Amino acid sequence: MGRWPAIVVGAPGEASPEVNDCARLVNSLPEPRRTNFGLVVYGWEPTSARPFAQRLAERLQRPVHHYHGMPFHTANGTRDERVITSAGRRTWRPFIHLSVHRPGCPPVPREWRCPAPGLVPDGIGSYRLAAGWMVDVLASGLLIRPVGTVPDSVVELIPPHPGHVNLVLAAVPPPTVLPAVERMVNSLPAAARSRIRLVAASGVDPAGLGGLVRALHVEVHALGKAGRKWPSLVRRFVRPAPGGGIGEPREGWACGSCDTNNLGGVAVCRRCRRGRDGTASKAGPSSDQPNGQRYGGPVTDSPDGKV
Repeated sequence: MGRWPAIVVGAPGEASPEVNDCARLVNSLPEPRRTNFGLVVYGWEPTSARPFAQRLAERLQRPVHHYHGMPFHTANGTRDERVITSAGRRTWRPFIHLSVHRPGCPPVPREWRCPAPGLVPDGIGSYRLAAGWMVDVLASGLLIRPVGTVPDSVVELIPPHPGHVNLVLAAVPPPTVLPAVERMVNSLPAAARSRIRLVAASGVDPAGLGGLVRALHVEVHALGKAGRKWPSLVRRFVRPAPGGGIGEPREGWACGSCDTNNLGGVAVCRRCRRGRDGTASKAGPSSDQPNGQRYGGPVTDSPDGKV
């Protein structure tokens, strides 16, 4: 796949191996393969730990190239990739094809695609959205920010998810910028557009995003500040209120194992039955969501494929 051989981590129905085991495998390879390989993580990564590629780079103390989608060949023989579920179902095509993870640094896009037509390139993985505003490609979706704003490194490390495409806001866009955001989102590929959720970055009040909520008819999620315990999880979300307004924020927490929103002070995830700290509950997963692995609606661009 591409210019490097791939190392695929994980398999359907199996937990990912330990980073140390993968590091030993990589170090056992002859040169130049021990440095020239592309890492592929099977399925989706929970947000309860830093991405596997970042941890592997820090364990190896050298750069790791990370493919964000699972590769496959289309019916006409061309190569493509998709974010996949743990069961192997293809969902949306990531905007970043390949990133480079380095020890102690946020990942840097190496190969990426323009998310929507009409955007003007302006730097590595960046495009001009409107006067004074940029849109950057992320592994998990897109970041909208004022020109000159440096994003929180946590935003750049959020892994892609088969059920969600994050539209992260580093600041509240003024009314003059909202039409450009709406045009861009409506021009996204159908599989990505149907999975969009707004994410207010640290320091951004979700209540200030009412204009986008009304325009895009999506929920708003809010990230807490990056702290000692990785990651900065979604802490609350806002639903569009009846009549097109913005609803009141509802406190809760997002499960680091299955990414389910849990409202109120519940201590155990309603879907996978794990606690806030990631430990398993004796009750096991809920019956309507086996193993917490069912996401989103039907896949629109590749409905029957499994990897």
